[in-house]
Amino acid sequence: SAAPKHAATLLCALFARSYIDPNRGIDDIDEQMLTEPWPEYVYEPLAPTEFSERGIGLIAKNIDVDTVIYTRVLALEEVIRRISAYYVPYHRTLKHTIDKAYKQHGNVWHINLHSMPSLAAYPKEAKKFSNGNSCPSDIVLGNLDGYSCEPSFTRMLQNFWEKLGYNVTINDPFKGAELIACYGRPNLGINSLQIEINRSLYMDEQTGKPNSSYNDFKKHCTQMIIFCAQYCKTELATKIKHKQKS
Repeated sequence: SAAPKHAATLLCALFARSYIDPNRGIDDIDEQMLTEPWPEYVYEPLAPTEFSERGIGLIAKNIDVDTVIYTRVLALEEVIRRISAYYVPYHRTLKHTIDKAYKQHGNVWHINLHSMPSLAAYPKEAKKFSNGNSCPSDIVLGNLDGYSCEPSFTRMLQNFWEKLGYNVTINDPFKGAELIACYGRPNLGINSLQIEINRSLYMDEQTGKPNSSYNDFKKHCTQMIIFCAQYCKTELATKIKHKQKS
């Protein structure tokens, strides 16, 4: 919430990802969830991915293995409305924001923020404690293996969080999905990075209420925003100097 105070733009979705997920492809729908076949003239033909197979596609059908969201199939009109009233406006707003910043500055740094359950925070290439147990990630930086964001920005953020004492991993267990794949073009100066935050750092995962570390972690998030803002200002200033010299 502190982002606008530090010259950053904040885009906050006012709908739940369990309702419709902007971090999925518009065509990533399990047709078995629908009352009738998907008409190909609406948006795009369906192309369900592994996310839909796991029940967490554009329209999620379960929260986890034991928690099913729907006991019914969904009307076609219901899904189309969610897309037109929530998904499309979110992406349109994000694209407009990125395009405007790029036109004005010639560079963009887009951070896509997520939270992850602590049980899902264990990297595949797991670090080990001295007792042999796996070490969960506190912060996961995802740049689609370098496709969506310049390595230097990713490393700077890794160093920032590690200096605060957090366990940071890159692209493991989460590399990022639609929201950075759509917009990240580091070769053009448009960087898009996903950050996954372990929920246990700031909340009781059973009740959803803030835990005793909430305020401290919130301060660290604000420090990250300030750090990123300064990084961007420095990079843009350097770019201007190079232009003047040339």
